[in-house]
Amino acid sequence: MSRVRIAAIVEGHGEMEAVPVLLRRYTQSMGLAGRIDVDPVIRQSASKLCSKNELERVVEYANRKMGGSGGILILLDSDGKCPAKLGPSLLGRVRQASRELPVSVVVAHHEFEAWFPGQVAALYEFGG
Repeated sequence: MSRVRIAAIVEGHGEMEAVPVLLRRYTQSMGLAGRIDVDPVIRQSASKLCSKNELERVVEYANRKMGGSGGILILLDSDGKCPAKLGPSLLGRVRQASRELPVSVVVAHHEFEAWFPGQVAALYEFGG
């Protein structure tokens, strides 16, 4: 089975470090250890990602960095906006900018970091 390469677009320093680890642990839990590379990880503020043309510019940059293979993951906090509206809106915009690669948008309703306190035991289960 071949490796999958993912470009991650995130809004904070914590996510830059956490997302590659989380994706590797997720694939390990699915029995697909060693099948994912998260590179590049691109950081951009949420306000810029939600502004006109900036998200598209960053996605186009990720497309160029990926060289036509892999996929793009965008992860950001909703910052008080409705994730059920914000996510599809952003996804529609990035699909226009990323015709070559598949792209996913994940919008955390609360801060991304708030997902983890209840999962500390599970994180240590996969090697801390």
